Amino acid sequence: MSESYLHFLYQFQYFDKTNLQTTDNESIEIIKIGRLNADSGADFQDARIFIGNIEWVGSVEIHLKSSDWDIHK
Repeated sequence: MSESYLHFLYQFQYFDKTNLQTTDNESIEIIKIGRLNADSGADFQDARIFIGNIEWVGSVEIHLKSSDWDIHK
């Protein structure tokens, strides 16, 4: 599976969204996917996502492996 395929799945929401959870079992609700970013920076910008009872607004970065996030540091 490629990262661009994950972008496609996220952008068009081709997955079951009914029971999304973090690794700590907090619920996830995607309110707005954001805009696909074709330039440098995060993969999607201006997203709105609830994790538990907290609304997060901003950028979404998608990777095949969670450890790939360390590349950005």
